[in-house]
Amino acid sequence: MGSGLGWRVLVGSTNPVKVRAVERAARDVLGDVEVIGKDVPSGVPAVPVGEEVFVGAENRARGVCEESAICVGPESGLFIMHGRVFMSTVVVVKYGERMRYGLAPGFEMPSDWEERIRENPNEFLRMMVEKFNDPELGRKGGMVGKLTRGIITREDFCYLAALMAFSATFNEAW
Repeated sequence: MGSGLGWRVLVGSTNPVKVRAVERAARDVLGDVEVIGKDVPSGVPAVPVGEEVFVGAENRARGVCEESAICVGPESGLFIMHGRVFMSTVVVVKYGERMRYGLAPGFEMPSDWEERIRENPNEFLRMMVEKFNDPELGRKGGMVGKLTRGIITREDFCYLAALMAFSATFNEAW
C-alpha cells in the first residue's frame, strides 16, 4: 500500500480505455487507489496471436513495475481456436512475486476476415479501420462496442479481464 494514498497501481499502457478499465477494477477490488499509465513496450507484434497475447501482458506488467506497486499489463489480441479467430484481452496483475491472469470474454471475427487474419494478423488493424472508418477505434469503444452496438464497450471488455486478475491476486481464499 502507498503512504496514506491507498494502493499504487501502475499500468503498462497509456491507452485511456485500458487505464480507465484497470482503475475501475482496482477500485472495485481494493478501494482507494492511485492509477498511473505508462508507455512500455509489449515486446510482441502489433496484433499478437495466442501465446503472444499472454507474453505481451506479462512484458507490460514487468516493464512498468516498481517496488511496492501493483503492476498491471493489459494486452489485446487474437486467438485461433476451434477453427475460428477470436478477439480477447488478457490482463496480468503482478504484486510482489505473485502474478495472476484475467481474460475478457471473446468474440468471433467476421468470417470473411478469418483467412486474411490467418495469413497476416497485422491485416486485422487495417481491416478494422476500413470497416469502421475510425483509426482511433481501439482508443474508444473498440470493435466489441461496434459488435454489441454499444452495450459492451472496449473499456467494459478490458475491465472484466482486469477484474478477474485483481480478484485472483487479492482474494485471500484464492
